[in-house]
Amino acid sequence: MRVEDSYRVEGIVIEVLSPRLFRVELANGHKLIGHVSLKRQAELSCVKVGSELVIEMTPFDLSSGSVKAVAKTI
Repeated sequence: MRVEDSYRVEGIVIEVLSPRLFRVELANGHKLIGHVSLKRQAELSCVKVGSELVIEMTPFDLSSGSVKAVAKTI
C-alpha cells in the first residue's frame, strides 16, 4: 500500500491495554486500537490516559491504526 492511501488523524488515549496497545477515541467519537511498533516503543513510553496521539489509518480498516507521534501528553 502506498503512503498516499493512508491518512493521519488525532485522537485521545482512553485506555492503555499494554505498553504497545492503546484504545483511542477520535474527535467524532469513533474508538479504535492504536499500536506502536517495537522500534518506536521506547520513544512512546510516556503515553498514558489523556495523551493525544497522531494515528495513521488505512481506509480499508477503520478499527486499528499505527501510532506515529505523540501530539500532547498530560
